[in-house]
Amino acid sequence: MEQVLGLYREKYFDLNVRHFHEKLREEHQVELSYTWVKLPCKEPGWYRGDGNAGCIAKRRPRRTLPGMLLHIDGSRHRWFQDERWHDLIVILDDASSEIYYAQLVEEESTVTVMRTERSDPAFSAAHLPSLVLTVASLPWGIAACTLLLRYRNLYALGLVHGILGLCIAISVPDVVTHRMMVRLGYLQYHH
Repeated sequence: MEQVLGLYREKYFDLNVRHFHEKLREEHQVELSYTWVKLPCKEPGWYRGDGNAGCIAKRRPRRTLPGMLLHIDGSRHRWFQDERWHDLIVILDDASSEIYYAQLVEEESTVTVMRTERSDPAFSAAHLPSLVLTVASLPWGIAACTLLLRYRNLYALGLVHGILGLCIAISVPDVVTHRMMVRLGYLQYHH
Protein backbone atom coordinates (compact mmCIF):
# COMPACT_ATOMS: atom_id res chain seq x y z
CA MET A 1 0.00 0.00 0.00
CA GLU A 2 2.84 2.41 0.79
CA GLN A 3 4.32 1.79 -2.68
CA VAL A 4 0.99 2.67 -4.34
CA LEU A 5 0.51 5.79 -2.22
CA GLY A 6 4.12 6.80 -2.90
CA LEU A 7 3.59 6.50 -6.66
CA TYR A 8 0.53 8.71 -6.42
CA ARG A 9 2.22 11.37 -4.29
CA GLU A 10 5.49 11.48 -6.25
CA LYS A 11 4.59 10.73 -9.86
CA TYR A 12 0.83 10.73 -10.48
CA PHE A 13 -0.37 13.54 -8.20
CA ASP A 14 -2.10 15.25 -11.14
CA LEU A 15 -4.33 12.27 -12.06
CA ASN A 16 -7.76 11.36 -10.75
CA VAL A 17 -8.33 7.97 -9.11
CA ARG A 18 -9.57 6.24 -12.28
CA HIS A 19 -6.58 7.34 -14.38
CA PHE A 20 -4.20 6.53 -11.53
CA HIS A 21 -5.66 3.01 -11.37
CA GLU A 22 -5.11 2.61 -15.14
CA LYS A 23 -1.46 3.74 -14.82
CA LEU A 24 -0.88 1.26 -12.00
CA ARG A 25 -2.07 -1.59 -14.22
CA GLU A 26 -0.47 -0.49 -17.50
CA GLU A 27 2.92 0.83 -16.39
CA HIS A 28 3.59 -0.82 -13.03
CA GLN A 29 1.77 -4.17 -13.42
CA VAL A 30 -0.03 -3.58 -10.11
CA GLU A 31 -3.18 -5.69 -10.37
CA LEU A 32 -5.28 -4.15 -7.62
CA SER A 33 -9.01 -3.63 -8.02
CA TYR A 34 -10.27 -0.11 -8.65
CA THR A 35 -12.23 -0.30 -5.38
CA TRP A 36 -9.07 -1.10 -3.42
CA VAL A 37 -7.22 1.83 -5.02
CA LYS A 38 -10.02 4.33 -4.40
CA LEU A 39 -10.49 3.43 -0.71
CA PRO A 40 -7.43 5.37 0.50
CA CYS A 41 -8.86 8.51 -1.11
CA LYS A 42 -11.03 8.81 1.97
CA GLU A 43 -7.87 9.27 4.00
CA PRO A 44 -7.00 12.92 4.70
CA GLY A 45 -4.37 14.36 2.38
CA TRP A 46 -4.36 11.56 -0.18
CA TYR A 47 -6.88 12.74 -2.77
CA ARG A 48 -6.97 16.36 -3.90
CA GLY A 49 -10.61 16.47 -5.04
CA ASP A 50 -12.88 19.29 -3.90
CA GLY A 51 -14.29 18.86 -0.43
CA ASN A 52 -17.92 18.84 -1.56
CA ALA A 53 -17.90 16.05 -4.10
CA GLY A 54 -15.59 13.63 -2.34
CA CYS A 55 -13.75 11.13 -4.48
CA ILE A 56 -16.66 8.88 -5.42
CA ALA A 57 -19.24 10.34 -7.77
CA LYS A 58 -22.37 8.64 -9.02
CA ARG A 59 -22.04 7.73 -12.66
CA ARG A 60 -24.62 9.06 -15.05
CA PRO A 61 -25.70 6.72 -17.84
CA ARG A 62 -24.35 7.67 -21.26
CA ARG A 63 -26.70 9.15 -23.82
CA THR A 64 -28.30 6.53 -26.04
CA LEU A 65 -27.57 8.19 -29.39
CA PRO A 66 -24.51 10.04 -30.68
CA GLY A 67 -24.97 13.79 -30.95
CA MET A 68 -27.32 14.13 -27.99
CA LEU A 69 -24.61 15.50 -25.67
CA LEU A 70 -21.14 16.86 -26.42
CA HIS A 71 -18.54 17.47 -23.74
CA ILE A 72 -15.83 20.09 -23.86
CA ASP A 73 -13.13 19.14 -21.41
CA GLY A 74 -9.65 20.35 -20.56
CA SER A 75 -6.95 18.20 -19.02
CA ARG A 76 -3.78 19.80 -17.58
CA HIS A 77 -0.74 17.55 -17.78
CA ARG A 78 2.94 17.38 -18.73
CA TRP A 79 2.17 16.10 -22.21
CA PHE A 80 5.75 16.31 -23.52
CA GLN A 81 7.52 14.50 -20.68
CA ASP A 82 9.37 17.64 -19.61
CA GLU A 83 8.68 20.51 -17.21
CA ARG A 84 6.10 22.24 -19.46
CA TRP A 85 2.43 22.07 -18.50
CA HIS A 86 -0.26 22.27 -21.19
CA ASP A 87 -4.01 21.80 -21.28
CA LEU A 88 -5.55 19.43 -23.81
CA ILE A 89 -8.98 20.72 -24.86
CA VAL A 90 -11.22 18.00 -26.29
CA ILE A 91 -14.74 18.04 -27.72
CA LEU A 92 -16.20 14.53 -27.55
CA ASP A 93 -19.52 12.77 -27.91
CA ASP A 94 -21.08 11.31 -24.76
CA ALA A 95 -22.66 8.25 -26.40
CA SER A 96 -19.82 7.11 -28.67
CA SER A 97 -16.75 8.82 -27.09
CA GLU A 98 -15.91 9.99 -30.62
CA ILE A 99 -13.50 12.93 -30.48
CA TYR A 100 -14.58 15.79 -32.72
CA TYR A 101 -11.74 18.14 -31.85
CA ALA A 102 -8.57 18.27 -29.74
CA GLN A 103 -5.99 21.01 -29.22
CA LEU A 104 -3.11 21.65 -26.82
CA VAL A 105 -3.07 25.14 -25.27
CA GLU A 106 -0.89 26.71 -22.61
CA GLU A 107 -3.86 27.28 -20.32
CA GLU A 108 -7.55 26.45 -20.63
CA SER A 109 -9.85 29.46 -20.49
CA THR A 110 -13.05 30.69 -22.08
CA VAL A 111 -10.95 32.49 -24.67
CA THR A 112 -8.88 29.43 -25.63
CA VAL A 113 -11.96 27.24 -25.88
CA MET A 114 -13.94 29.75 -27.94
CA ARG A 115 -11.03 30.76 -30.15
CA THR A 116 -10.09 27.27 -31.22
CA GLU A 117 -9.65 27.46 -34.95
CA ARG A 118 -11.96 24.56 -35.70
CA SER A 119 -14.47 24.74 -32.85
CA ASP A 120 -17.11 26.38 -35.06
CA PRO A 121 -16.86 23.69 -37.76
CA ALA A 122 -16.74 20.99 -35.04
CA PHE A 123 -19.88 22.46 -33.46
CA SER A 124 -21.50 22.53 -36.89
CA ALA A 125 -20.33 19.00 -37.82
CA ALA A 126 -21.87 17.67 -34.60
CA HIS A 127 -25.27 18.40 -36.17
CA LEU A 128 -24.71 16.09 -39.16
CA PRO A 129 -26.45 14.60 -41.11
CA SER A 130 -29.20 17.21 -40.53
CA LEU A 131 -28.44 19.69 -43.30
CA VAL A 132 -30.72 22.38 -41.83
CA LEU A 133 -29.08 22.24 -38.39
CA THR A 134 -25.55 21.96 -39.81
CA VAL A 135 -26.00 25.01 -42.05
CA ALA A 136 -27.71 27.02 -39.27
CA SER A 137 -25.19 26.11 -36.58
CA LEU A 138 -22.07 27.27 -38.44
CA PRO A 139 -22.92 31.00 -38.55
CA TRP A 140 -24.54 30.75 -35.12
CA GLY A 141 -21.38 29.14 -33.70
CA ILE A 142 -19.24 31.96 -35.09
CA ALA A 143 -21.68 34.62 -33.82
CA ALA A 144 -22.01 32.96 -30.40
CA CYS A 145 -18.24 32.74 -29.93
CA THR A 146 -17.84 36.39 -30.93
CA LEU A 147 -20.64 37.53 -28.59
CA LEU A 148 -19.34 35.48 -25.67
CA LEU A 149 -15.81 36.79 -26.08
CA ARG A 150 -17.07 40.37 -26.24
CA TYR A 151 -19.82 40.45 -23.60
CA ARG A 152 -19.03 37.41 -21.38
CA ASN A 153 -22.71 36.72 -20.74
CA LEU A 154 -23.45 33.02 -20.98
CA TYR A 155 -27.06 33.36 -19.79
CA ALA A 156 -28.05 35.70 -22.62
CA LEU A 157 -26.23 33.45 -25.08
CA GLY A 158 -28.14 30.39 -23.81
CA LEU A 159 -31.43 32.26 -24.07
CA VAL A 160 -30.73 33.30 -27.67
CA HIS A 161 -29.62 29.73 -28.49
CA GLY A 162 -32.90 28.37 -27.11
CA ILE A 163 -34.97 30.93 -29.02
CA LEU A 164 -33.16 30.13 -32.28
CA GLY A 165 -33.68 26.40 -31.70
CA LEU A 166 -37.39 26.95 -31.08
CA CYS A 167 -37.68 29.09 -34.22
CA ILE A 168 -36.14 26.30 -36.30
CA ALA A 169 -38.29 23.65 -34.60
CA ILE A 170 -41.48 25.64 -35.24
CA SER A 171 -40.76 26.94 -38.73
CA VAL A 172 -39.13 23.90 -40.36
CA PRO A 173 -41.31 20.75 -40.69
CA ASP A 174 -40.34 17.59 -38.79
CA VAL A 175 -40.01 15.78 -42.11
CA VAL A 176 -36.95 17.96 -42.80
CA THR A 177 -35.45 18.31 -39.29
CA HIS A 178 -36.42 14.87 -37.95
CA ARG A 179 -37.50 16.54 -34.69
CA MET A 180 -34.12 18.28 -34.34
CA MET A 181 -32.28 14.96 -33.94
CA VAL A 182 -28.69 14.59 -35.11
CA ARG A 183 -26.28 11.76 -35.89
CA LEU A 184 -27.87 8.27 -35.56
CA GLY A 185 -31.09 9.70 -34.14
CA TYR A 186 -31.56 11.63 -37.37
CA LEU A 187 -31.00 8.52 -39.49
CA GLN A 188 -33.22 6.30 -37.34
CA TYR A 189 -36.11 8.78 -37.15
CA HIS A 190 -39.45 7.43 -38.38
CA HIS A 191 -42.26 9.91 -39.00
